[in-house]
Amino acid sequence: MQIVSFFIDGYNLYHSLKDYKKNCRWLNLKSLCEKFLKNNEVVGQIYYFTAYATWNKNKTDKHKLYVKVLMKEGVEPVFGKLKPITRLCQKCGQRYNTHEEKQSDVNIAMYLFEDAMKDSFDKAIIISGDSDLVQPIKKIQSNFPTKKIGVITPYCRSAKELKDMADFSSKITAKNLEESLFSGIIVMEDGTKIHAPAKWLPNK
Repeated sequence: MQIVSFFIDGYNLYHSLKDYKKNCRWLNLKSLCEKFLKNNEVVGQIYYFTAYATWNKNKTDKHKLYVKVLMKEGVEPVFGKLKPITRLCQKCGQRYNTHEEKQSDVNIAMYLFEDAMKDSFDKAIIISGDSDLVQPIKKIQSNFPTKKIGVITPYCRSAKELKDMADFSSKITAKNLEESLFSGIIVMEDGTKIHAPAKWLPNK
């Protein structure tokens, strides 16, 4: 059996989910990853690279609940930071304040290289559309030629540069999302119940 580890760019995936017509943020990442395995493959590590919006308690509380549920499924969170920046609106020409996620691409590269050195996987799959990950893929391929690096692009993303560099690629479909959702109520090991946040699941 071949071991396949997954490296998930959480914010890249999250923003693609916001473009989907249905609410699918209550997403079981382990279930999603398993849909891309072949018959002779098993899941190794699943890393979820993300950051908390610490200035917004409501968003942070929801995100922490989600991370808690993901950890119950064996997903390992890796945290970066959100940095305040000023951007120029391409439509109106006005500047506005927002936040930009930092460190995830660096963290993904570090974890990829470290796990390759440890021989923890046969294949690594990156879920992202971020072209900054082209060089990390290239370095893994040159230093560990027996290991295959794949890319799964989030819903409605293209990521041509990543796919051209990867050994194989696929994409997340609407069907993948809708078939990989948690139930509305998750019962934890200690018996406590976690409810999906409002608008994180499709309306029935």
